[in-house]
Amino acid sequence: NWNISNQCSSFGTGAYSMKFDNYWVDAGGDHDQIWLDKFVVNGNAASLSFDVAYAQYGGQYSDTLAVVLSTDCGATWETLYLKGGDELATAPDNTSAFIPSATEWRNENIALTNYEGQELIVAFENIGRYGNQIYVDNIQIANPVGIDEQDKWALTLYPNPATHQVLISSIQDLTGWNWMLVDGLGRKCPVVIETFSNKTIILLDGLSAGWY
Repeated sequence: NWNISNQCSSFGTGAYSMKFDNYWVDAGGDHDQIWLDKFVVNGNAASLSFDVAYAQYGGQYSDTLAVVLSTDCGATWETLYLKGGDELATAPDNTSAFIPSATEWRNENIALTNYEGQELIVAFENIGRYGNQIYVDNIQIANPVGIDEQDKWALTLYPNPATHQVLISSIQDLTGWNWMLVDGLGRKCPVVIETFSNKTIILLDGLSAGWY
């Protein structure tokens, strides 16, 4: 399975990363996925980026990383990214369990141009053949707001992450706007939301930790 590793992080900037341990586990060519939360692409320049680190064991023991996408809640998938062996490697072959240094990472970027307005699930997929450990970190989905829309409203949300409350402010009057907080599955959360002219406050007390 994919797991959280405290052995390294991308470019040495943090403490954790996501890992599939093909060094100790022979997946026999099986495909093992970890899904991101469902999201909607809001801009025609949207993209998915992540950092990856991998070293081959050598010989026939070579693993592959795929990034796949579904527009029908996981019923079918299409491949956005597929690299294995030398093409995936960010470091020389290593017959020990690979732990990357800060310089043994590479950033990857995948355009989501063709999916504007669609609800997507993205999954990282390990195709293991008893090779070495694959690390993924710093996964980001960029859905840029159009310039005209951004200039008109200049919405600011802070703090993020938040514990007790979130403030949304704008140069425009927000009176009459309807706000809603949803969880990662799209379910509406019962929270108190108060608006004062150009500022809205969302009270988070009572919510479980997670992505909203």
